[in-house]
Amino acid sequence: STNNGQFRARVGSHQRVVATMIDTVPVPLTPDLPIGPKTLHDFEPLLLAELIVLRAAATGGIAKVGYRRPRRPTPDVRLRAEFLSFLARGGDAEACVVGRNLQIVGACIIGRLDLTRATVPMSLWLYRCLLGASPRLDDAHVQGSLSFKDCSMPGLHAEACRIDGDLALNAGCRVDGEVRLMGARIGGDLLASHAYLTGTLDDTGARG
Repeated sequence: STNNGQFRARVGSHQRVVATMIDTVPVPLTPDLPIGPKTLHDFEPLLLAELIVLRAAATGGIAKVGYRRPRRPTPDVRLRAEFLSFLARGGDAEACVVGRNLQIVGACIIGRLDLTRATVPMSLWLYRCLLGASPRLDDAHVQGSLSFKDCSMPGLHAEACRIDGDLALNAGCRVDGEVRLMGARIGGDLLASHAYLTGTLDDTGARG
């Protein structure tokens, strides 16, 4: 049963899953942070990782917070989920994302990345990040690709989500709970080679 152990999933362009049981150590959850900030000033003072992300976003570069996936939320890698959500939605005049890619490496996302019913006018690319809560993208529209390569997170909720590009859960991505893609529309591929999923993958009604 996929609910009682860990499995490695490989998903190709036709969303076919092949699973193999393995063992891993669970990652503790992090409580949500309050929702509300609308402008960059609402987040000040910014954390160190947030300054790195902001500078990279302004130049269209990759925010290299760290080079390895964090094991714990140390001060140098902490990135508030609501700040990330703010940038992913387009930011504001003082915090804009140049180009169509928001790219972050080696951050620990504190709180829940909530993009429910949001329009994300770019690709969101997280690599080797630790997420303390399951991202929510139910009914969202990502006008690009959504990538969690080599990330670790408790789950992923993206029911009825529209992703114009790829959804990448590959390259060592680890999900310790449900991946919910019911009714999702993925314009590109669902990529999950060398992914580690503890719970279930529910893609009922999902279209690629």
